[in-house]
Order: sequence, then structure tokens, then C-alpha cells
Amino acid sequence: ERDLSIAEYANEVRLVRRDVALAYADCIYRADRLALSRETLGRAQQVLEVAERRVAAKDLPDIEANLVRLDEKQARAEVEIATRERETARLKFLGLVGEKATRTFEARSTLFPPDAAPLSTEKLEGLAFSRRPDLRAGELAIERGERKGNLARADRWPTVALSLGFSRAVSFVRNPDLRDADDNLGVGLLIPLPLFDRRQGPILEAAAEREQAAATLEAIRAEIVREVGVAVNRVELARARLTIFDKEAAKPTVKEIKEQ
Repeated sequence: ERDLSIAEYANEVRLVRRDVALAYADCIYRADRLALSRETLGRAQQVLEVAERRVAAKDLPDIEANLVRLDEKQARAEVEIATRERETARLKFLGLVGEKATRTFEARSTLFPPDAAPLSTEKLEGLAFSRRPDLRAGELAIERGERKGNLARADRWPTVALSLGFSRAVSFVRNPDLRDADDNLGVGLLIPLPLFDRRQGPILEAAAEREQAAATLEAIRAEIVREVGVAVNRVELARARLTIFDKEAAKPTVKEIKEQ
């Protein structure tokens, strides 16, 4: 029971740490998104400034400048949305770690570089199986069910006890010389017969508890495999997207082509 309680406590700690890690990663994502939105807004404002000068010089129709103004307005709205999302992520993280809402911090990325070696699903699953406390708690629950079943089956057999008895029989007659007393000492065995109580209830209850624990353990194993697979797929998808982004960023701009 103590080991099971320790494993369950460790699993709760794992869940809290996972939530904190996810909240911190969300802070990083929201901060990066806000920075990108601000950069996009800066570029939109530069384009709008050029467009306004061209409109003033009668070099650009005002109706075409409206499209540029709309882009700048949308970019400004994206900055406002990204700002609110970053603040929401910040407050959520501070709440999880028990800090005040007025606390300021800078979320910095500690992720592995994009050119890191590909992830091994089998290796990650092995690490999860060896470190997940909820998996250990499931195993201990099965052992507890087995122990209860063994104890219940052992109680089906009667407990044999040794009995010892002593008695004295005295005869009462008028003649004192004829009076007699008999001392009797008896030894026996007490064997209760469980005719109606075969401990079937506790045995069936222990068997059901073990089956439920086994089903829960299999569900945990399946969930671990699913979580690892989803995480690996997300990382590889993000790696592929980043590769495409780097290739596009490496292409020369229109200005660079004209200068060539």
C-alpha cells in the first residue's frame, strides 16, 4: 500500500511538471508569435508609407492604396491578438508555479536544434515505460489484487486449535470414609466447519480488482505509445516545416534579383 501511494504521488507530480512545461512552452510560442506579428506590422507600415507617398504624388490610385491600408490594419489586429494571447499564457504559467500575476519573466527556448538526430520512437517508448510512475502504480495495483486474492483463499481453510479441559466429580455420601472424587483431564481439537462461508465474496472481489487493475495498466501502456507517437510526429512535422521555411528564406528577394 505504501509503495502504491508513493507511485500515485509521483504520478501526480509528473502531471504537474508536464502542465508547467507545456505552459512554459506556450509562453515561448506566444512570445515568438508576438515578435513575428510586430515584424509583419513594421513591414506593412513601411509599405503603407510608400503607398501614401505614391498616392500623394498621383502615382498610385487611392483604391489600390486601400488594399495596403487594409493589410496594415490586419497586421495591427494580429499584434493585438498576439499580445492578449501572450498575456494569457503568462498568467497561466505564473498560476501553475504559484507566482503573483505581477511577476515578469522572459521565456526562452531550450529546444534542441533543428539539425538534431531524428527521434527514435522505440527508444522514447522504452524511456517512458521505465520512468512513468503511473505505469508503476498500475503494476502495484495488480500485485495488491493478487495478495488480496491469496489472503482470501487462505481464509477458506479452518483454523485448527488445541483445547484443554479439566473437571472434578465429587460424590456426596453420609459416610465420610466412602466419599470419592474423580479428576478428569481432557485434550481435544477445535475445527470450525465453514459450511456456509467459503470466502467466495472476498475472493471474487479480489479477482475483479486485479482484472480492473490489469485493464487499467494496458490502457496506460496504450496511452504512452499514443503520446510518444503524437509527440514524435509533431516534432518531425515542425522540423519539415522549418526546413521549408529556411529554403524559402534563402531565396533572393526581388530587390536582390534586380541589383544582380
